[in-house]
Amino acid sequence: MTAATASSQWFAFVDRIPLLRWLFVMRKAYLIKAWKVHYSQWGEDVVLDRFLNKVPKGCYIDVGCYHPRKHSNTYRLHRLGWRGINVDVDPIKKSVFDTARPDDENLCCAVGNTPGAATIYTFGHYSLLNTLDADKAAEYQREGNICTPRPIQVRRLSEIVDSSRFAGQPIALLSIDVEGHEEGVLRSLDFSRQRPAVILVEFHVGSLSELAADARYRLLTEELDYEMVNWTGLTVFFMDRRHLPRPAAAA
Repeated sequence: MTAATASSQWFAFVDRIPLLRWLFVMRKAYLIKAWKVHYSQWGEDVVLDRFLNKVPKGCYIDVGCYHPRKHSNTYRLHRLGWRGINVDVDPIKKSVFDTARPDDENLCCAVGNTPGAATIYTFGHYSLLNTLDADKAAEYQREGNICTPRPIQVRRLSEIVDSSRFAGQPIALLSIDVEGHEEGVLRSLDFSRQRPAVILVEFHVGSLSELAADARYRLLTEELDYEMVNWTGLTVFFMDRRHLPRPAAAA
């Protein structure tokens, strides 16, 4: 007897006895565990499973990391034993990461293609809105947010990786959420040497046509040879085309 046949016979037996059927319905209604717990804002970390299980395990890099657990695209991976680099422009956020995830490398700096001094536009204590983009900062100010500019050092992402203990390791995941400065982050990485298998980028667009017209989308899909594979909330998933499943050869 197969497992499927045994299961079918068991449920047929349960269905004939009202008390057993009622107990089964109650268990299904109230005692089923959640499929998976997510920590990221839109469940990106759960969706990542279907893509990261197709690539070699490596490190993660989270640029604009915000918090070690809340809204984190990497905390679930950290709990599974992964380690990586977390970068944010806010020193208090680095301190929180140093406390909660001391076995990662946690940095306070900006990331961009032109290293040196720059201005960061900050919007209050532990804000989600801090940005290097002056136009984006002006947009937030028009919405009533109070801005405090301050100087900050900019580092190229390639240099950050090369100077970390993860130098030479494969990068399985790059997550970028930097309020309009994503293209600068992407251009600061040497894709000939440090090519992430999966890249997550936040886009504030409302349609596929808007997304396709975005310079960051074109950079990833046309210049860097990535494929859009998912869109969850505000986050768009891109996968290195060399890791995509290949169609079976014709017989």
